[in-house]
Amino acid sequence: MNITEYKSFANSILSPAERVKDELRETIKYYQNNYPDRVKNNDARWAWFTGTKKVLQTTQLSYIYIRDQLSEANW
Repeated sequence: MNITEYKSFANSILSPAERVKDELRETIKYYQNNYPDRVKNNDARWAWFTGTKKVLQTTQLSYIYIRDQLSEANW
């Protein structure tokens, strides 16, 4: 795989991950508004959505690093 392909691959992952994060944000808001007791008690159903969002954020950061740093020839 050449540098251009790495950049293209990284970019192709970022947008779908952002869409999933948007859906997770909506689900988290729903739980916060409709089930505040679950949020306060750190219910596993609610915590799963926030944990998944954190995993996606870390994954996106990795792909941004690949795209902006590791795919540079000078690096």
